[in-house]
Amino acid sequence: MELLSLSNNKWEKVQINLFVVLLFVFVNPIYALFVCAFLNLTNTKINYWIFSFMFVLSFSLLFYLKDYSYIGITKGWDINWHIISFQNIDDLSWSGIIYRFISIPSGNEPLFWIYVKLVRTLLTSNASYYVFIQYITIFILIAYLGKIVNTKKFVIIILCVLLLNFSVLSNVWEVWRNTMAFLILLIGVFSFDTREKNWFSRVFIYSAMFFHIIAVPLVIFFEIFAFINQRSHKYKISKLYSKEMIVYVILIIFAFTIITQYGLLIGEYLGLSRQLFYFLNIMPQGIGYDALFNSFSVLVCLFLWINRKKLTRPDIFIATQYFLITILFIEMSMPDIFSRITYFVMFGTTILIGKMMAANFKAGFILISILFIYNVSIINYSEEVIRMLTPRLHYEYTNPAYGLGAMILNSDTILNFNY
Repeated sequence: MELLSLSNNKWEKVQINLFVVLLFVFVNPIYALFVCAFLNLTNTKINYWIFSFMFVLSFSLLFYLKDYSYIGITKGWDINWHIISFQNIDDLSWSGIIYRFISIPSGNEPLFWIYVKLVRTLLTSNASYYVFIQYITIFILIAYLGKIVNTKKFVIIILCVLLLNFSVLSNVWEVWRNTMAFLILLIGVFSFDTREKNWFSRVFIYSAMFFHIIAVPLVIFFEIFAFINQRSHKYKISKLYSKEMIVYVILIIFAFTIITQYGLLIGEYLGLSRQLFYFLNIMPQGIGYDALFNSFSVLVCLFLWINRKKLTRPDIFIATQYFLITILFIEMSMPDIFSRITYFVMFGTTILIGKMMAANFKAGFILISILFIYNVSIINYSEEVIRMLTPRLHYEYTNPAYGLGAMILNSDTILNFNY
């Protein structure tokens, strides 16, 4: 009987994972991801490696298979700068990457450009293939982040990271250094309490700074947070009102005040002279409390309450950053460069909401259903979203039957760069 039960269990796993493969082959990856998330609510037999392969390949192709000819004309996009930088990376030596960063840190972060040079040296000199490899790298990081956060319900985490906020899709398309830096930082943060030795987590946390320098304040904030809360791996909600948290909040407010007031001087001292327009370009003050009183804030508060007896350090860090940074942006005139920090905060809050969905079947089913209806409606009917997604995805991104099979058949339309 035990052998029969074991055999049936294995056969069930085969069926589920075969279904996942067929789903991505024949169904639009956006819809396929939602179906897998519903399945993952009650079933933990989805194989991470099989799912990740189909997820990474499908979403990478969804971004990759489109007309790029207009990019060379519109020079303002980051993707244009990334492609040109890749084409010219042979002019920069390995040591030159390090020297350039020491001379002018901003925009010259060494780990990102070493990665780009490795792709150029070891894999391809074709800019088209580089773009495809870049998308694959980003979606691999998203898949790995999902696994780090929840080893069994990783599909739900991945769904929330990618589709709970459509600005992520926009940034994945072209804001590559920021996206990679924040994904790497989040992998380090969420693995911090799950590892016996925190050096593994800190490798990721500190590496993020060398993919994009905007991660530096976030790394410093996390180290301060970890230091003042080093005795606590599990929280009760009452810990939010502890003297340690009050000290931490005061330090963050003080740090933002100093940087806002003396950003120009600090920028000149650190060699950021080329990017000082970020400090001169101040975001409008008084963006309104709509930025705080919204569905995201409600869901984060709901997560904190539901998990009030089993919160972790990463949970508290992300939630604290979300409320602190949002309020600071409302109340203070911030340099434009700090708007990129909100990208990290949004990443983090989507993960917290994903953790809440994964932990409770009823709440998860209701929230994923609402998210599915919302996504389908705005993808098809919102003029703003259609205008944002049209140049970023293949023109059939609204077609439910545009799966991996159809993408491969359309691969003859692959990129035409004009530089």
